[in-house]
Amino acid sequence: QQMRYGPHTDYTGFTFLYLPENDPNGLQIFVDGKWTDLGIDDYPPGSFIVNIGDLMSRWTGGKWKSTLHRVLNPPRDSKLAKMHRFSIPFFTGPRSSSLVVPVNYETMDEESRQKFKPILASDHLKFKLGLSNL
Repeated sequence: QQMRYGPHTDYTGFTFLYLPENDPNGLQIFVDGKWTDLGIDDYPPGSFIVNIGDLMSRWTGGKWKSTLHRVLNPPRDSKLAKMHRFSIPFFTGPRSSSLVVPVNYETMDEESRQKFKPILASDHLKFKLGLSNL
């Protein structure tokens, strides 16, 4: 099935996604090794989905995981394919000059400290954008 947006995690803090009534969103999240649909019947009209981004995951020392997700096109012959998609994401994050240090950095073991080294928010974003070829 063709994708609107391939598998990815969001880069910064939280992402708020407004889901209007009867929106053929095609959103899937990766849970327990498989892709799971978040279909029209999975939320009340006018709901928000909140994704944890990579920087928030880093800030929590990996305790909160960023959400791997993707967006699929509906099957061409389905009712959903004839509907217009309406999406309003809102991305949050700290100022670019903020030093992001995991909240439990002082009590982390050395391996975790290496994995979650303090980083400027701007450097984190540049790194993630570099990986995405943007």
